[in-house]
Amino acid sequence: MHYRDEFSVLPQLSLELSGEKIIPDISIFPLMEYNWLFDEVRLTQPPLIVIEILSPKQSIDDLTDKISIYLNSGVKSYWVVIPTFKTIHIIYGNKQTATFLSGKIKDPATGVEIDMDEIFR
Repeated sequence: MHYRDEFSVLPQLSLELSGEKIIPDISIFPLMEYNWLFDEVRLTQPPLIVIEILSPKQSIDDLTDKISIYLNSGVKSYWVVIPTFKTIHIIYGNKQTATFLSGKIKDPATGVEIDMDEIFR
């Protein structure tokens, strides 16, 4: 809620990046206007942040296979949320990583901050 005047947060949005059709769990874009009645089928503009949430039956490889696609397409950071272990991994830049287990998350690539207690409550 803190960033609603800065960013558009869109769930399950179809993207086409680097020739690949993908649907991340959450995409965060700079604030943009959109018309819900005439929604674009697939966006080709990369979001600033992509967030994927690992489901209990999903392989981590399903998510790590997408890292290069996202980062090479202009996505600033790729968050992998692992609810089972209350962990968030952020991959950014030249595949640098930051891992968060508690406290405040600060995305090194975008400056976005959020408290882990807000995510895993």
